[in-house]
Amino acid sequence: MMEFLSLLTKNSENEKIMKSKFGINKILNSIPENSYPIKCKNGIFLGKNIENIISYKGIPYAKPPIKNLRFHKPEKCEESNIIREAYYFEKSPIQINEPGEMSSYYEKSEDCLYLNIWKYNDNKIKKPILIFIHGGAFGYGGTVDPLYDCFNFVKNHNDIILISITYRVSILGFLDLTQIKGGENYKESSNLGILDQIQALKWIKENCNFFGGDDNNITLFGESAGASSIMILPFIKESKGLFNRIISQSGSFAFTISKNEGKSLIERLKKVMKKNDLCVDDLMKLNENDIININNKLNYYCLPPMRDDFVIPINCYEKISECYKDIDILIGSNENEINYWIIECGYFFLFNFLVKIFVENIIKFRLDKNNKNIFKKYENVVKNNPYNNFLNDLFFRCPANKIAELHSLNGGNVYLYYWTYPSSIPNFGACHAIELAYVFNNLTETHYIGNENINYDLSKIVQEMWVNFAKFGNPSNEKFKWEKYNSKNKACMILGKDIKIEYNLLKERGDIIEPILNKYIPYEYSTISFNVPLIHKSLFIILGVVILIISFLFRK
Repeated sequence: MMEFLSLLTKNSENEKIMKSKFGINKILNSIPENSYPIKCKNGIFLGKNIENIISYKGIPYAKPPIKNLRFHKPEKCEESNIIREAYYFEKSPIQINEPGEMSSYYEKSEDCLYLNIWKYNDNKIKKPILIFIHGGAFGYGGTVDPLYDCFNFVKNHNDIILISITYRVSILGFLDLTQIKGGENYKESSNLGILDQIQALKWIKENCNFFGGDDNNITLFGESAGASSIMILPFIKESKGLFNRIISQSGSFAFTISKNEGKSLIERLKKVMKKNDLCVDDLMKLNENDIININNKLNYYCLPPMRDDFVIPINCYEKISECYKDIDILIGSNENEINYWIIECGYFFLFNFLVKIFVENIIKFRLDKNNKNIFKKYENVVKNNPYNNFLNDLFFRCPANKIAELHSLNGGNVYLYYWTYPSSIPNFGACHAIELAYVFNNLTETHYIGNENINYDLSKIVQEMWVNFAKFGNPSNEKFKWEKYNSKNKACMILGKDIKIEYNLLKERGDIIEPILNKYIPYEYSTISFNVPLIHKSLFIILGVVILIISFLFRK
């Protein structure tokens, strides 16, 4: 109960913090002095200078996806000479308040397709560009989260330009309308958030020279859903030539779903709207508040991108050799990814219980008879926390390793990492998202890393590695040589208390998991069934205890 009350208090605090950051970027008639104007194709944007780092926040990269543009792919902004402040982040995409996503407590709107730029105040040109795509399970998140603030990054590395982008999430970004009446003209609706990202990249490619960027040296980096996004983008023809390198932190196309799996969200939407004959016109008639209320009722039932064979191929692994060609990749995962979800569960005991149920769901409902014994094999190898590690490997580590393997076999330039530096928060370990504070050098944002044992040197090293990779396609620095991954050495950089290369890391575990990767088992847990052995055993034990208590009472 105390943990639940603490969570409510924390949510209230988060909301106050994020609402205090909100401001409105005004349209002006003239350019004020010391406003650092930047002329782009769709307007003149005015920045703020703090310690010689200029930020431009809330620049539109597409027309607002509202009214008749709702559920359609993004459209390019019209050319304009409008003068507009770029002092504040624009609104977050529509989503529920989510304890792990600070941006979800900010003002929200359908009108959410904006980007933010940080650059050092000089006249140098042709600077490498890093573009960050935020995570949030494709249902939450945004760029206003203080964890993603790019000030410290650019202050430490003033020879790069850093950009963050928003995109549509949840039902506005990933809802398959082809499964309802009138959806035949909405074939891209299940992957709109990904197409938003492509439109942002097109804007950057077209305008980056105006703020000193090099349009021939663009690196994407992202975490979780952001990492998944940037591993999906190369499969889409429209993205060709828009970036050169990828840094994928704890995510891949393994998170995608099939068209059949996409039906669950449509069915839930019908129930929420109380319309079994739901059609696209019903959704187009809704106002923004209606959308917000419906999204709130759907709660955590959001879905990731869909392998629809229209935007994203059915089998991504098979397309790596063709689609990843000439792209440099740095990819990795964290040692205790799954422990992040302790935040959502609220209780460590409940988290452990649900992890076991989740694994039993996978075994019972997702694996065919030839693979039913995979977890037993895994348990024989992994004695410590087999359930947690099974999910770590299945969702994060093994997909990253397989992508590295396939890309290297095709002659690709690829580097692999494994993050092991832990949080000081009890039970978190090296959880999902822990590396973000280190990568951005935002070490005062402690909700994943904790307040103790913060490794400031690791932050400097990792940030330099990320920048070196963006500049040269090689993350090595003077102190640490990072070997390129190939099928013989299987080199992996350990980023932890010790920074070192290891070979064939956790190979036996990976060999067990590898045969089921092409089943694309999703992390989505909203359809979890309780018709599994653990629940049966628990009910049997509870029934036994009840019988014993009743027997004892009757004896008295």
